[in-house]
Amino acid sequence: MAFAAPFLAAVGGGSAVAGGVLLAGTALTVISAISQASSARKASEYNAGIAERDAGIAREQAARDADAQKRGTLRAIGAARAAYGASGITVEGSPLDVLESSAAAAELDRQNILYKGELRAMGYQETAALDRARGKAATRQGYMQAGSAILMGAGKYYGSQPAKTAQTGYQLGDYGASDYSFDGV
Repeated sequence: MAFAAPFLAAVGGGSAVAGGVLLAGTALTVISAISQASSARKASEYNAGIAERDAGIAREQAARDADAQKRGTLRAIGAARAAYGASGITVEGSPLDVLESSAAAAELDRQNILYKGELRAMGYQETAALDRARGKAATRQGYMQAGSAILMGAGKYYGSQPAKTAQTGYQLGDYGASDYSFDGV
């Protein structure tokens, strides 16, 4: 508010003008705090939406990768069976154990792919939750800053007003020490 001092001096420094400038400054501070809070919340909500989308994409990618892995395994097992048959080996005993072991390992790989995708998705969902919490915190902080600006503006305004006595209504200083002479006492 120091920039307003020359202006106030030029117009006579009236308390109405000073009060108006103080009120305008306080209003701008309040509007700015609320606007910043709103912008921060919108940005946080947008980021949370992106993180939620990424969680869905992670799950879809894991499902596609798991399906591709399963198809590859089925092709490999089918090729092994065909090779056994072409060699005249029957699919029983040790060859069957090998195929079953391969199928079990392939299923474990498929489950691991899905699990890793779910972990990635959970990470994105946690990011979304944090973004939303940041947005709510920014909103609370903005309103607290706005409330603080209102209280500080009111304090400055009332602090700049001359005090009045409760009994007479006169402003302190209306009858200063210069109004009394104690020389003849």
